[in-house]
Amino acid sequence: MFAGLRSRKYLQRILLSLALFALFVLVVYSAFMYVTMRTAILKTLSEANEKVLSQVQYNVSYMDEIAKNMAMSLFFDNEVIPLLYGKSFDYADISFKLWKLDKIVDSSTYLHSITVYNAYTDKYISTYRPFQDNLNGEIASYEHQLAAYPEWPKLTMIPIQEKSGSGQMDGEEVPISYFSYVLYDQQGDTPGGKSKLILNVQASWLFNNIQNVNDLAYKQSNTLLLLADEGQLYAADRHAGETIPDALIARLQTSNTEFDSFTFGRGSDKSIVTLMPLGVQNWKIVNIQSYALALEPLANIQKTMLVSMLFFLLLSLALIFPISQRLYRPVERMVHQVKGSPSTEMAQGAADHDEWSYLSGVYTNLVQRVEQVKQHYSKNKSMIEHFHIHNLLTDSTHLTREGFEQWVTDRHAHMKPEGPFCVCALQIDGYKQRKVQMKGKENDLYVFAIGNITEELLAASCDCIWTYMGEGLFIFLVVPDDNGPGRELYGDAFSEAQRVIQSYYGLSVTLSLSTSVPSFVQITEAYLEARELIQYRMLYGYRAFITSERVAQHRNKRALESIPAQEKRIIEELKRGNSKQLTGQIELFFELSMQLSYAEFIQAVLHLTMATVGAIQDMNDVRLHPVRVELVHLHKEVMDKETIGEIKAIFLDLAARRVHDTESLTHKKTEMICGTIKDIIAENCADTEFYQQSAADMLKMSSAYLGRLFKQGTGQSFTEYLNDIRLSKALELLDSDHISINEVMEQCGYRSQSHFFKLFKIKYGTTPGEYRLKQIMKKQEKVQAEHS
Repeated sequence: MFAGLRSRKYLQRILLSLALFALFVLVVYSAFMYVTMRTAILKTLSEANEKVLSQVQYNVSYMDEIAKNMAMSLFFDNEVIPLLYGKSFDYADISFKLWKLDKIVDSSTYLHSITVYNAYTDKYISTYRPFQDNLNGEIASYEHQLAAYPEWPKLTMIPIQEKSGSGQMDGEEVPISYFSYVLYDQQGDTPGGKSKLILNVQASWLFNNIQNVNDLAYKQSNTLLLLADEGQLYAADRHAGETIPDALIARLQTSNTEFDSFTFGRGSDKSIVTLMPLGVQNWKIVNIQSYALALEPLANIQKTMLVSMLFFLLLSLALIFPISQRLYRPVERMVHQVKGSPSTEMAQGAADHDEWSYLSGVYTNLVQRVEQVKQHYSKNKSMIEHFHIHNLLTDSTHLTREGFEQWVTDRHAHMKPEGPFCVCALQIDGYKQRKVQMKGKENDLYVFAIGNITEELLAASCDCIWTYMGEGLFIFLVVPDDNGPGRELYGDAFSEAQRVIQSYYGLSVTLSLSTSVPSFVQITEAYLEARELIQYRMLYGYRAFITSERVAQHRNKRALESIPAQEKRIIEELKRGNSKQLTGQIELFFELSMQLSYAEFIQAVLHLTMATVGAIQDMNDVRLHPVRVELVHLHKEVMDKETIGEIKAIFLDLAARRVHDTESLTHKKTEMICGTIKDIIAENCADTEFYQQSAADMLKMSSAYLGRLFKQGTGQSFTEYLNDIRLSKALELLDSDHISINEVMEQCGYRSQSHFFKLFKIKYGTTPGEYRLKQIMKKQEKVQAEHS
């Protein structure tokens, strides 16, 4: 079974595809269910948190309302008013009233103490004995905490932290002891200077109430906190707020919604944070839950889903095998019909491919064979067709009328023996160079495209058949319709074909059009005329449209008679090496050649080529530096060109190289003479009687010629270069202090001191004396620097 499975690669693909599909469906379904359940759990948890926080908000608001009502009741109580505004106290009366206040505090589960401040006596009266005794500075600490509020808010919960005295370390965080509600009269300048009733609520009562609600709502560990305006966190456990990151506190402070829920942190520190306004001051109540504990039920569900997915995957794999075999049977039958037993022959013939690849290869092979047969048949038919067209073009004189009519019938052409007929030759320009660049069947593509494009453009004005003669030459046999346009209009169609071929294929083509002949017997004459006319591309250049009328002007006997004399002038100027005259004579030769027939032009160019080769060989035999021209290839290079412009460019390039060699030789001679003059100047510059004429006499040449030659070779005049050499030598002599300036002047070849000083200052910007002084100072500074 498994051996057969190894040979059935397409069956393996079916099995693998179905298995991957089943796995993909299960994974996507499981992921979707997991995300859906997680979203549902988080939504349910958020709603539960909102209810819990709403209950806490209600409890705190209820406590706040009770505390405010009691504070208002006591503030206007007749027993308390004397304590607030009395200017003197009867301590017996105060004790009784304080006893009543103690009873009120003892009867309440949430009250911490009641404190009265009398502004007239600047005394505090409190039911809280440590505060009343003020042994550890409780009053000062209390007033300091109230001073944090610029204007004490009336009947607003103010957190108070009370130090316990001896057991409290400096800098240690102190939990909230109670919340104060302060009530005072509106009269007066500042709240601090007024009599006040202070109702203190136990902080533990508030936090215990919040914790009880929290314990009833959640089984897992979570934290409920109060967030004040300034970012301070309060909780029953004073250490609960220490683990809250500053980034989370900042996020909580910026939240302005009625209810907000979000996740914060990563990994094991990830938490679900829920917050809601407390309803008292601008405080907020915050609930922080562990994300992992909150989603712990989801983890159990995830395990169950994983087990279920594995079960269904195994069940799917059990069902996939029979389904795959059923899907594979049609393919197996097809392979068996094509090649025999798939279990044996397929394993040998398609070891690296599956069954469909094998069937596809068989089908492709059959299609290719059919296509090759079609192409072979089409090519044979095309060759036979072109053979008959070639035969008509080259031997129409031996064709009978019945034979021509049968030829026309076989090709479904609209031709009559009476004609008229016209032959057009189309030549691809630069075909030899382009053929080298063509790849594969690119040439066949161009032949097909050019022939059919031209035939389609001619279809509107005449009937035509065409054939390809090879080497980029097409022949079109054109037969105008009985009522169709004249020869000029289908000549326009050929011109349009030139433009289209150039635009779409980047091919330049030249056309020639024969004169019309009245009978099919004269088709060969028209063909030979078109072939002869296309040769005049040599004179008219690329993209020309050549007709017999245009060629008729190339019969100028005077130009033909002038050619030998012009050729002689070219050879003479070539030997002289005169650039301008040689170029002009070549241009004139080709202007005269344009007036010749094609055969005369070819003869003239070949004769010029041979004369040029002979002249250069004669010059090279007697010259020390031969003219660098490849004479062996010159004749072939000229004959390979297709237009007169290309041939003329060869001779102009030859002239340029001839002149360049002459100029190069002249330049070398100039360099040699200038080098000799420089050597003479260096040797005789100290002679006061040495001038340009002296050097000219030594070299046996005129002074003017020597000066012109030296200027041409160096860019400096003889006198300028002589002065440069003399002044450079003066600079060297001035560096030594054992020779006077006059002696320096004489050794450098100068007679006049003023002339010497003038030239020295122009070149170096200073006088010889100043230069020597500066050099002496530099030497002294250098010596001092070395000693120091």
